[in-house]
Amino acid sequence: MATISHKRNFIVSLSNTDGTIVIDHEQKANLLCTAFKHRLGVSEFTGMSYNLSNILLEHNLKGLDADFSQEEIEGVIRNLLNNHAPGPDGFIGLFIKKCWSTIKEDFI
Repeated sequence: MATISHKRNFIVSLSNTDGTIVIDHEQKANLLCTAFKHRLGVSEFTGMSYNLSNILLEHNLKGLDADFSQEEIEGVIRNLLNNHAPGPDGFIGLFIKKCWSTIKEDFI
């Protein structure tokens, strides 16, 4: 079974730019590497078709540095999944909800 699965994911041959068929592993690897290097960093970008300064002036960014309200904090905590850790610390939503229920009076 492993042999069959291995053969299914195997590239038998590749065609070179001049039409030559390549079957040797090293030659196929070199051909793929060369093709990748030719495409790497190639872009069709011709320029920006919009004015960034007009876009940024349309947004009101003054409230971004405001403190979070109690309602916003509670809304986020209420929507956490109980058995999912929203961050890399590994604390699941249920743990955060239990902690919040014991300390939220300190924030009122």
